[in-house]
Formats: sequence, structure tokens, C-alpha cells
Amino acid sequence: MSVPNLIYKAAYSHAPGMQVLISKDIDEAGELWAVQIIKALQFFMQRLPQEAPIAVHFCTGDTPWIGYRKLVDWCDKWDSAEVRAVLHRYGIDSDHKPDMKRIIAFPLDAIFPQKRNAYYAFANILNILFENLHIPEANRHLFYGDIIMDDTGKVRTMSDDEFSSLMQDVEQNGILLDEFHAHKLGKDIQYRHLKAMQHHAREMTVKIEELNGAHIFLSGVGPSYDGKGHVGFMEAGTSFAQKAFVSPAGYFVTAGHAKENGGIATMYTRDKKAMYGFITFGFYEVLYRQRNRDRQIVIVMATTNNKAESVRRFIEEEASTEYPLTGLQQSTGAIILDQGSAYRLKFLTNPWDFDTISDWTPQWVRKFFVQTSKDRGKPVHKLEPKDFLHLVPTGCHGRISSLIRDIRRENLRLLTAEHFWQYHRDQVSTELADKLVFADKVSEKLKLARESHILIINPHLDDEYLGLQRVIHEFTRDGHKVHTYYLAKGYTAVHDSFIFAILERIKRFTKNEIQDCPTYEEIVAQLSRLRSNRNNPLNDAMNFEPWYCMAEEEQLLMAQSLFVQLNKYLKHERGVDVDSVQKLGALVDFLTGVTKTKPFWGGVDLEIMSHIKTWTRVTETSAALMSLGLRFSEVHPPLDVTWYSSFGRGYTANQSDIEQVKHLIESHKPALLITNGEGFPDYGAHSTTEVSTYLALAELHHEGKLELSSLKYLQYAGVWERIPAQDADLSVVLAEAEMAEFSRGFRNFYASQAPAPVPDSGTNTINFFSDQVCENARVTKEEISLLLGSHIPSEFQPILCNPLGGVLNYKLVQLNSPQFLSMVAHKREELERVRKAKEKSSSKTFQGDAPKPSIKDFEKLYYSEDIKHM
Repeated sequence: MSVPNLIYKAAYSHAPGMQVLISKDIDEAGELWAVQIIKALQFFMQRLPQEAPIAVHFCTGDTPWIGYRKLVDWCDKWDSAEVRAVLHRYGIDSDHKPDMKRIIAFPLDAIFPQKRNAYYAFANILNILFENLHIPEANRHLFYGDIIMDDTGKVRTMSDDEFSSLMQDVEQNGILLDEFHAHKLGKDIQYRHLKAMQHHAREMTVKIEELNGAHIFLSGVGPSYDGKGHVGFMEAGTSFAQKAFVSPAGYFVTAGHAKENGGIATMYTRDKKAMYGFITFGFYEVLYRQRNRDRQIVIVMATTNNKAESVRRFIEEEASTEYPLTGLQQSTGAIILDQGSAYRLKFLTNPWDFDTISDWTPQWVRKFFVQTSKDRGKPVHKLEPKDFLHLVPTGCHGRISSLIRDIRRENLRLLTAEHFWQYHRDQVSTELADKLVFADKVSEKLKLARESHILIINPHLDDEYLGLQRVIHEFTRDGHKVHTYYLAKGYTAVHDSFIFAILERIKRFTKNEIQDCPTYEEIVAQLSRLRSNRNNPLNDAMNFEPWYCMAEEEQLLMAQSLFVQLNKYLKHERGVDVDSVQKLGALVDFLTGVTKTKPFWGGVDLEIMSHIKTWTRVTETSAALMSLGLRFSEVHPPLDVTWYSSFGRGYTANQSDIEQVKHLIESHKPALLITNGEGFPDYGAHSTTEVSTYLALAELHHEGKLELSSLKYLQYAGVWERIPAQDADLSVVLAEAEMAEFSRGFRNFYASQAPAPVPDSGTNTINFFSDQVCENARVTKEEISLLLGSHIPSEFQPILCNPLGGVLNYKLVQLNSPQFLSMVAHKREELERVRKAKEKSSSKTFQGDAPKPSIKDFEKLYYSEDIKHM
């Protein structure tokens, strides 16, 4: 371990036995995961009697699968030169291959009711993993969500009829665990199921006790911006002595798994009661050996930004049951992080405490003064050298405290070698103030010529509205030509029920309505005007039926827009013209009927339903952006990228996707390019869009098709993250009325996303995406108010002092800088590694295709002349 790492650990770590491993990307994180598992297995196999069992808890979730895939591949190809080279690089003895037949495998948790062979059922996923690892079936002890207790007290798997009966009860009444625990249930189907689940939990506790606990505990951590990420399904407030238990699914669990079951609405009854519960091991079982002072190795993986606060609290704060990950602080093992989950650690936020900064660039100076201002709670212009030198780490004393002070003194000397402290301080304070701008002055601030061409490339069909609504509106007022494009189609974020409602309205079309339907452009323009003037936006974030909050005229326009797009598709792709009431009725019956046959927990849409959901989102976005001044022709449908997946763990960009982005830039020749810029390391939709744009720009420059100095490149952040002051180049100040109009506008225009079927599982409750943006804007406003103090320019003071005002930060990328070109080279290499890793660990590669709806019961409709060949 390096000296800076040792200093950090001594000064801040509340998890002394846990090695902190920060990877360069998610591929390396997966590699470290596999390495730590092998080292732990070898440790116990070399110390326990020959053939003695080794108990292991295996976690699920999205995080560990690149690592699991590597573990499988390495074990299968253990004697190959390639694998041996990797093992030797990490100091692993390749002469001792782990014997997987010795493993006794346990899960952490499961959801119920849920059939054990459902595509997303943890039991199904883990069984596939265990099969690949060659763990004997007899050694697998899994939680199942489809069991029942019979009259003799025997627990068995439900029949299909019993499971169907249970689901009917749950859909009507919710999961009645509270009533069950209070002994208020009769011995009906739910009682027998819950009794079995409770017995299941107790039985698994006994199995762990008989083995004297698991030797190895593999854990992820749930998403939570507040640091309350769950371990297993142990949420905030779970006792560190808790045994295995069953509970109604809370928000984190519900939101985190809503997409797998068709959206958040499917997780609640019409009365908003939870339909699902969970069974989970408690800290009692997973740390059983540790509690009994026997050797246990704990390996945690936490990746992406919404785990960062949980990670920070785990490493740097005292243990608390409000923050479940801190329950593992006294463990021995390793926690594996990426840049996103590690970014809040003092080691990265305050690097000048642990090592000398030899080159104090303007970026480093800005980061230093902003962070010191936050640490001290003082405006930048009031900071003195003593505020830095005397900032003692909490709980840090003696030699380590003195060592940190020595490093600070040296960094202070290096910082002030060319310019005095006051010069740097005042420069940063002035820069922060100079970045403030009202939305109507952004064009002027960016020095855009009149009628400039602006190209916006977004991940999803609402991201630019969430991140740029006021800015776009002012761009169009200033006469600029704005074009928007999207890489992800976003159809997985539309509820089936919302589409069913639109289809049922289409089914009521008369012959005249079919024949006299307006053009798509006319419909969208009318919808834009209607929603612009609507004064009763959706206000209930738990209302999963937004269709019924719409006026009749609005419903008609949505139905007409879908009908036009659907008919256009059928004519072009199938040669079918839906030109009669009979054909229309048959088509709607077919689509709704077949879609309702999708299996729970893993069914994917028919291709035509995916198109329908995409068109619905395109209609909403087109109407929204036309209200901001864009023309109909300036809002473009999503590109057909290879990486957008309808289910599970997906892929990331390949060269054909980057070529599409290049074509957009080359065709439009924009003066200003705008994309998202959260800097996520996960290579999901947002980071893939960001990296694809970087590579497209660099390739165009290399090919001599783009002069980087001629292009301005602006980046925004929206729901999932905000741009902090030290990274911002533009701070757009929004008055209370502008914030309110933004929130109202989003809920008016994006009905399919209000609330979102796939919510942000890192928040504490269901809310609107616009509310999350407003919260980020308020946090940024408070940050800027602290940093500037009395140096806030007078024109911005009324807004920055108003609790309902806000600030959205943006970044300007210096395309012709050596730093950008170096970063792009790094991202190209990273993308190549991550692409291969994600392909190998994708749900499709690992588990096979998810099941599709069945047309068996609808063959008569399918083969009828009304919709033949559809």
C-alpha cells in the first residue's frame, strides 16, 4: 500500500480490516472481484481439512456479473497461458485451482411471490451461475418465492393453479405480511404462502448455524443517494443482530426491481398496497463466523455514483443501523469500487492531505478552494491559509495528524510559489461569480453568432428537457436552429397499462375518424398547444394511471398520434392498411391480448409494442420541445443503436454506433454541440452517449473533417447527478417562477413518465424526475451561495436568497486541449475492454433470451384477414 493510502486509512478508516480497491473502470472492478473470490477460496482450501465444505453467500444485482463471468471463464480455462498470466499478475498461485465442488452456496435474498424459474428470479440466476461454476446441485441452498405450506406443515412448491390463485389475491389485497405477523389472517392461500416463507427463513438460519456460518460473504450494496443502500434486502433501520426474515418490499427494493416486472405500477395494488415481499438473510447469518471470532472473508463490490454516499459512510463514518453497509465495518476482506462509487472519499476530494501536488493547474486551484470552502463552511473570499492548515480530520490525532499538517504545509508552499494565496483565492471567487448567468444571456455568454446551428445528442427522450428546458427556450427565442437526437429508444420506461389505454381509445374510432385523421405533425402541434396551456398538471407521484387525468381532447390527440404512426409502420413493414373499424378492433384486441400474456418477472415486448412505446415517447418529446420553440422537423426519432437492450444487463457502443454520432455532427456542422456530461463510469445509456460523442469528435478531427477549435461543446446533467461548482463553466440561475414552470411543464408533457415506470431507485420515495432536477438545482444554489457569500453579484442575490430558486451547472469541454485528446485515447481503450466484458456478462449471453408473449391463444386473430402478416 502506498504512503498516501496508508495516511488516508489511518486518518479516516472505520473499516480497518477492509482493503479499499479503486478500479480504473468496471471491467477492472469485475477482475478484482474474481481475484478476491479466488484468493478467499484458496485461503480456506489450504487451511481447512481436505474436502471440508466452504460456505459462500453469493449476491445478485447488476454489479457483480462482469466479475462472476471472469470467475467462470478463468476456472474453465485455468491451465491456459492467458489465464495463468492474469493470475500471476495478481499474485495468485495457479497451481491450486479452487475446487468448486467443496462450495456450499447460499444466496442473500429473494422476492416473493415469484416463480423460481422466472427470468429475473434470483434462484434462477444463481442456479445458472452455479451450473457454470460446477457447484453440485446438492450444495445449493436457495430462497424460493413460490412455496406453500400444506395442512401437515410440509413446505412444497406451489402448483400453477395455486400460484395463479395467490397472485389474484395479492393483486386485490396486496401482500398481507403485517396482518400475518399480527396473526390476523385466516388459513387461506396467502396465509399458507407466508407461513412457508417464514419457515423458509428459519430453516436457512439453522443451515447457516450448522455450518458455523459462511466462510466467504460476497455482497453488493443497493443504490441510495443518502447512503442508505441495502445489504441483501436489509434496509435502513435493520438491527445488526437481525436474523433472516420476511418483510413487505420497501421502496428501494420495489424501485430497483420494477423494470424486471414491467414497471412500478405492477408492484402495487390499485389501492397503492405493496404486492411483493422479500426474504433476506440478516447480519446474524451473514456475519455468523465473524461474530463467533472465526475467520471470515467479506468481499463487497459497489459501483456507480449512487453508491458513493453509502461507501463514504462505510469507510469514513461510525457504524449506524440507518446506513446498512456500515454493519460490515469490522469485517476482514476487501471493498471494490469504481471512480463513481469512490468519488466522495476524502482520498479523492482532498488529495492534498495525503500527497504533494507538484503542478497546481488552474483546475487544481479551483478544486482546492471550493473544497476548502465547503470543509470550513466559509465563502472562498474569506479563506485564509490557517483555514487549510488547521483543518484537522475528525478523530485524527498524534503522528498521523502531524503528518497531514506537514503535507499541507508543503502543498501550501507549492501553491503559493508563483502567486500569493490572496491572488488564487480572489481569482477563484471571481471566476465563480463570473459563471453566473440568466438563461436569456446564455447565447451571449457562449458568444454564439445569430442563427447558429445547435445540435443536442441525448441518451433518452426527456433528458434535454430535464437538463436544458430554460436554455433551449432561450436558444429558440434568439433565433438559433436547434436539432435534438436520442440514442436510447426508452420503450422499457413505458407502462403496458398506459399503452392499453391509448389503444382502447383508438378502438373507439369511427370510420370517419379513421379516414379524416389529421397528419402526425398537425396532431403533435395541437397537443403541444393544449399541454402548454394546461394548468392542472399531474401532482400525485403515486398515480400510476395518468391517462385518466387527461382531458378527453388530450386523450384523442394521443390516440390519433399513435394510430397514424402505427398505420404508417404496418403499411411500410407489413403491407397492411388499417382502414376499417373491423381491422382496427382486431389489431387492438391482438396487441392488448398478446401483451397481457407476458410472463411475470422477465417477459419482453413484441417488436411492434416496442415501436408503439417508442412512438408514444417521441410524441411527448416533440410536443414538449415544440412548446419551447423547436420546429416539428427539428425533433428527431431515436437512432437505431446496437446497445439499447429491452431487458437485463445490456451492452455498450460499438463502432457502428459511433459512426451514427459522427454522421450527425458532420451533417449538421453545429456551432454548438450539447450532450449529457455526468461522467458516469457504468457504460449505461448516459455514459455510453457521453463516450460515443467524445470518440466521434476525436475521429472526425483525426479524419480531417472537423476543426475542434471551431466547435463549442456544452454538457449538462439532470436527474441522476449534478455538476459541482469546481467542474462547472456556466451556472444558469433560475427564478422561482422558472423552476415552477419547468416542473409544471415536465408533468404536463411527459405523461408516460409522470411518474416514471422505471423510477430512480437511489431516492427514498417515488417522485417526479422534474422534482429531482429541482432538488439538484436547489443544492447547487446553496453551494454557490456558500462559496460566494457576500460576493454574489447584486442581480442574482434575490434568487440565490430565495429557497425556491435554483441553479443548474454546465460544463464547457475544451476540445482542442491536450487533456481532451488524452482523455479520449483513454476512453477508447476503456470502451474496448468494457464492451467485451459487458457482452460476456449480459443477461442474454449469461441466461439466454427473456421469454416473449405467447400468440397461441390469439392465432385466430393473428391469421385473420384483418391483421394478416402483421
